[in-house]
Amino acid sequence: MQREEQQQTGGQLFAVVLFRNELILRGYFVRVHLFFVPLAYQTSKRNMGIEHFITKEKNYEKLQNHQ
Repeated sequence: MQREEQQQTGGQLFAVVLFRNELILRGYFVRVHLFFVPLAYQTSKRNMGIEHFITKEKNYEKLQNHQ
């Protein structure tokens, strides 16, 4: 009877540890996403802005050359 109980609590403990690890991992992934997704979005936006600026400069130069 006692041995059976020990096995049960062992199993419960194992489940709790697994669950906790999963939660920690999930929290870690969420944190990584929250950190990297906006970062990637900002860099892409900045790159787009730079490209836009470069094309604007080129167009301006073309206009200047025409005049």
